[in-house]
Amino acid sequence: MDSGDRRLIFWWAVLLGLTLLSFESGMQWLDQAAVGTAVIIGIALIKIRVVILQFMEVADAPWSLRAPLELWMLGLGATLLALCYGGAG
Repeated sequence: MDSGDRRLIFWWAVLLGLTLLSFESGMQWLDQAAVGTAVIIGIALIKIRVVILQFMEVADAPWSLRAPLELWMLGLGATLLALCYGGAG
């Protein structure tokens, strides 16, 4: 097994751990849905970033490609949180 395979296995294990963490967070914050939602969205955004940077190999891409993807992830997170909490007032 070469170092590239080990790197992908490591990141797969990280994604698996984050998936279990999001499930556990959802169960832990059942009585406070707003906090649970924010935690799960945050974990999902971390998972999206790992997939894009590691499995799509954008981590080594030029900044001109990586910057729009990073901005897209930030915009996605802000939009999801705004949709979840925008009408709560």
